[in-house]
Amino acid sequence: MQKRLGSMTRTLGMLAICAALLTAGGLSVYAADSVLTVAGQFDIPMLDPQATDSGTAALVHMQICENLTRFEPGTSTVVPHLAESWEVSEDLTQYTFYLRQGIVFTDGAPFNAEAVKLNIERTLALGKGPSTRLQEVDSVDVVDEFTVRINLTRPSTTFLYSMNAKAGLHIISPKAITDHATTSDPWATEWLNGNLVGTGPYMLVEWIPGDRVILSQNPDYWGGWDGPHVETIVRRTVPEYTTRKLLLETGEADFIDYLQPDDAESLQSIPGVDVKYIPTINVGWFVFQFQDPVMWNLDLRKALSWAFPYEEASAIAGWGSQQLNGPMPDSVPGHDSTVFRYHTDLDKAAEYLAAAGYEPGELTLNLVDYSTDRNRRWYEAFYSNLQSIGVTLEREESSWGQYSPWMASENKDRGHMFVIVHWPDFPEPTSYLSLYFEGTLEDPAAFPRDYENLQLNWLLNEAAGELDDERRAHLYQEAQQIIVDQALGIWAVHFYDAIAVKSYVKGIVFTPANFGVYDFYGMYIEE
Repeated sequence: MQKRLGSMTRTLGMLAICAALLTAGGLSVYAADSVLTVAGQFDIPMLDPQATDSGTAALVHMQICENLTRFEPGTSTVVPHLAESWEVSEDLTQYTFYLRQGIVFTDGAPFNAEAVKLNIERTLALGKGPSTRLQEVDSVDVVDEFTVRINLTRPSTTFLYSMNAKAGLHIISPKAITDHATTSDPWATEWLNGNLVGTGPYMLVEWIPGDRVILSQNPDYWGGWDGPHVETIVRRTVPEYTTRKLLLETGEADFIDYLQPDDAESLQSIPGVDVKYIPTINVGWFVFQFQDPVMWNLDLRKALSWAFPYEEASAIAGWGSQQLNGPMPDSVPGHDSTVFRYHTDLDKAAEYLAAAGYEPGELTLNLVDYSTDRNRRWYEAFYSNLQSIGVTLEREESSWGQYSPWMASENKDRGHMFVIVHWPDFPEPTSYLSLYFEGTLEDPAAFPRDYENLQLNWLLNEAAGELDDERRAHLYQEAQQIIVDQALGIWAVHFYDAIAVKSYVKGIVFTPANFGVYDFYGMYIEE
């Protein structure tokens, strides 16, 4: 009965969708079973992918527009896409891309080197969030119609990763830009705020801010349409979780996101619904500070590492989140799976506390973090464990608006440890290791504060300039061994997300770097 009701509801809902498709330009009416309806929590703020770094907007951008390269679905490996291949100069300052030929944008404009150049220049000229992913670009040369050279201001081994971020390079039709440019709006930002033309598998049919986006197949997509595919995507904005859940139960939605952490089990019990856990590249750490000499004691740092409530922390994070194995998720290239992994052992914690020279009741430490329910619960669980070995943990909390500037400032002069929930732009070791652990005593803004390890700094610097993937990975693995052996922090949580989908939705592949963005081209609805 549930299946009939859901099928009927989806069919009725298609009448409105079909009307929108016909109104939008006489497109063919699709069968209900070829439509995927997604109910999402957050609204799509705008359609211009070069003017916003909204992860929610990227869900639409990446169906319509494409990049020169991409992450291979399900991995963090960069593979060719609109470019067939590329070369990197020995000094790491020039990236030359050889483009696929015969690709056209959905408005008929050809995809070529000039289109790439215009899109990079537009992204940089707008100066919005996506421009930071291209901030290393100095200039772009059109070598020939299908060869483009990107010149960087400095050597970079991370440029491909940065360019492939969710808010990286999304290539728009040059015709759409030039046809709608005006004297006062030379980059056509007003028109592209509500319209979008790309080379991707789907085209924009309708966007109603605060309500829905409808996409339909690009019939001339260069990747082809062999095999089963979703023909139409309806992405509805439904802020209330209970409403999203009801839409899934009744069959008015096939796919919902941002589940309540404690509701996945309830959803899984609904007939015909699957809950899927998604590994992200996001992490949660408790990083130690060294401005108080008390934290110079390695045995004390190890005692804290043994006392941390890892299982509870993962459960609090929800959605199947797991304990990290070192400071990086295992999906990041160069991750070292052999690093030592702590688990909660209060007897060992007490032993190391004694080895550090402290009697129970003698030590009080301070944790600095920001106000969220998750952070409060993490603190309470850690506090309880430390109390059992005679250590008092005080908490100094602030709003995120106060905490974020403090972390980036030179005034990190308080606290023995602080919480970092890190959402990197791309899955590359520098986003985790160099950003937080390549510090000097002369740099008061460094992480951790007042800590310097010359061998670690050398490894991170050497890896950042190494083009050979195998040697680069080895250097980063050595760096991870030092970071873990020196207990520079507690590697608490590898965050997962979760979605709930109808069991007839197949072909779902999650790419960790594209958290919140799904490859609809690979999905289909099974009869």
